[in-house]
Amino acid sequence: MTSLVYPNRAALTWQRYRRLVSGFANWGALLARKVGLRRNGELVMRTRSGLRMTVPAPLTFTFKEIFLHATYDLPAIVSTLPERPVVLDIGANAGFFSLSIFHRRPGARCLAFEPNPVNFRLLGQNRQGNPSADWQVFNEAVAGADGELEFTMPDGDDFSTRSRLASTQPAGATPTTRLTKVRTASLATLFARHSLARSDWIKMDCEGAEYDALYSASPDLLQRVSALSIEAHQLDTAARNKEALGRFLEAAGFAVFLADDDVLHAIRNARP
Repeated sequence: MTSLVYPNRAALTWQRYRRLVSGFANWGALLARKVGLRRNGELVMRTRSGLRMTVPAPLTFTFKEIFLHATYDLPAIVSTLPERPVVLDIGANAGFFSLSIFHRRPGARCLAFEPNPVNFRLLGQNRQGNPSADWQVFNEAVAGADGELEFTMPDGDDFSTRSRLASTQPAGATPTTRLTKVRTASLATLFARHSLARSDWIKMDCEGAEYDALYSASPDLLQRVSALSIEAHQLDTAARNKEALGRFLEAAGFAVFLADDDVLHAIRNARP
């Protein structure tokens, strides 16, 4: 597993503002929110490629993480995407990652999975706001097996990036009192259900469910995946941590790269 080296802070700040101005027609609206001129309410951002997305105030950082910080954008992955890539967005939240794919590859096919019912409503809204996109959204979690599992949501946090399957609570964590049931599906089921011969890129931000989902996948299925970008969560010191996941993916034939923010990028047939 190779650790990635990033530019200095000034260069990263410049890159973020460059992405904002070059990517969004109404970039000034986000700056107005940043300086406090419009703190509340929904903000509709419009890309220069014609996409629209609603960004509630609580999800401002999530939006910036995808479009400005480019958390999942490893050049070795982005530059090799075909014109019509097949992308799985697992832990889709409001759909910003899927929209970033359509921004650079309008002919993409994206399948987005989000179990949190509040997030999913906004995901559906953003999907409806971009009717020309080949984009399917599903209110379910991706896990190690098909079925139904308990799902936790933090109290007082409607839009959330911290919701998770109850089975993925880290050791010693205080569980939330808000529980619901969500449908789950394995990667094998998703590939079969949607007749996927391959996936060019799988993004995973599913609060610990990435381990069961990937460890239960067959070697044959993983051979059909070109690249993964995974926010790896530290759940234990045995198998559910970034080091163990990196070793697993390397054994499956991927080159693995670790970003500063604990995002693992795994690339099949990667060039140095």
